[in-house]
Amino acid sequence: MKLLKKLLAFLTAGTLLCSCSLLSSTEITGHSEIYSETDLQAAASAVENEFKHMKAGTLHHLNYAGDAACADTRSLNEEYRKKYTAYIIFDSSFTTPPEPFDAFEPNTEYTWNWVVARDWFGFWKVVDFGYC
Repeated sequence: MKLLKKLLAFLTAGTLLCSCSLLSSTEITGHSEIYSETDLQAAASAVENEFKHMKAGTLHHLNYAGDAACADTRSLNEEYRKKYTAYIIFDSSFTTPPEPFDAFEPNTEYTWNWVVARDWFGFWKVVDFGYC
């Protein structure tokens, strides 16, 4: 019984820590017949988290690239097809910060694509980004 209580406490704490970033705060445009709004929001949240860690500026929007683009996984390598169950592709725009950042021009708007994959446990992860 003690073990069960500890396990429940651990799972509850983990859920509270993880749930804060499960859904996106960025506006998402586009519609899907394949993916639910929750799937799109969770995948967008993965993009936001990746972008935040890059400290690349301000993410303006994410546009779902469409069901046809996401269903065509022929260009993905075999390892990805074995490791992940679904893919969502977003187009985005962002503005770089005023100070120089890597190879980017300061205060410049860029457009990028993001490939986000769902693993066998249902978690979304950014697997590719940039000028895909």
